[in-house]
Amino acid sequence: MADLAAWFGAVPQPFACLRVVREAFGHPRRELGDHMAECVEERADGLRLLTEIRDALELAAGWTREARWADLDAVRCPALLIEAEESVVPPGQMVAMAERLGARHHVLPGTGHLVHADEKAFLGLVEGFLPLCR
Repeated sequence: MADLAAWFGAVPQPFACLRVVREAFGHPRRELGDHMAECVEERADGLRLLTEIRDALELAAGWTREARWADLDAVRCPALLIEAEESVVPPGQMVAMAERLGARHHVLPGTGHLVHADEKAFLGLVEGFLPLCR
């Protein structure tokens, strides 16, 4: 978390315009910059993130503290897990989840955290899975 806090802390606020937001967050993945451009609000001094950095970091830290494996056992329907090639999920975790669920698991090449940003490839996987849910 310290690395993430340092990274966010190095991002200068306020932002002068949406282009600057996209540039600040869009490397190496453009889609993150596009997403973050939706996560700002205009204030008197310029554009600022909708949340305080400390709150976002606390939320993310919560994901690492809570084991949710038992929740998977309650899933009683077909499941499809789509993992980004450059995932933030610990290596092997999505495979283990899929095995526990008896689910299909796909790694979508060329994607990062916002795996659905490659809409065509993502929708292709989802549309191919839907007939199995009947």
